[in-house]
Amino acid sequence: MTNALDDLTAELEQIKEHSEGEYFDLVRAIAADEKQDAAHVARVLQAFEKTPDDLSLDVRKIVRRRGLQADMAAVPELQRKRDELKAKIEDANAELERAVALHKQTVRPLQHEIQTLNDDIARRGPLKQQLYRECPNPALHSRMQYLQADATRLDREADAERSNVHRLQSQRKPGAKDERLEAAIKRREEVLESIEIKRANCVNDMNELFAQMVAY
Repeated sequence: MTNALDDLTAELEQIKEHSEGEYFDLVRAIAADEKQDAAHVARVLQAFEKTPDDLSLDVRKIVRRRGLQADMAAVPELQRKRDELKAKIEDANAELERAVALHKQTVRPLQHEIQTLNDDIARRGPLKQQLYRECPNPALHSRMQYLQADATRLDREADAERSNVHRLQSQRKPGAKDERLEAAIKRREEVLESIEIKRANCVNDMNELFAQMVAY
């Protein structure tokens, strides 16, 4: 009796395992969107003591697992693309390093030459003032003194006219237009402009005379 019971138990386990395997085969087939015979589905559900809701839930689980597996399967290709991009970046970095080295190699001697030229220019800078001061023609020095005095006078006059313009402008009242005041402001601005033109001409004459005295 014991042997018979053991044999029966083993057979029942085999039947259960077969039924479970058949059920999960059915779940995977439906998850893969394979069409199934309704009678076959009903028989498997009955054999495994499952309801249609159980089947639906298990199918959704398998579909989700397939999605996760697909995501996982994509990792090697993603890693390959990443490594390919990293290799391109490394190549670009290496090329940049070579370009930087070449740039330094090219620029360093040029910078040295520029510094030498700057030193020469700086050393010669005072020469122009020296040549100007030591110009042997007294008439040119007299002319320069006259122009400098004239420029100083024009500076004073321009400052005075700017004060006049600002004083008149401060008398303007918001929303009111005083034609006499505006006319006075315009006259003072015209006078200031005339003085500034004379001052600019005087400075231009001074620059030309300076160059003449340096080259004398």
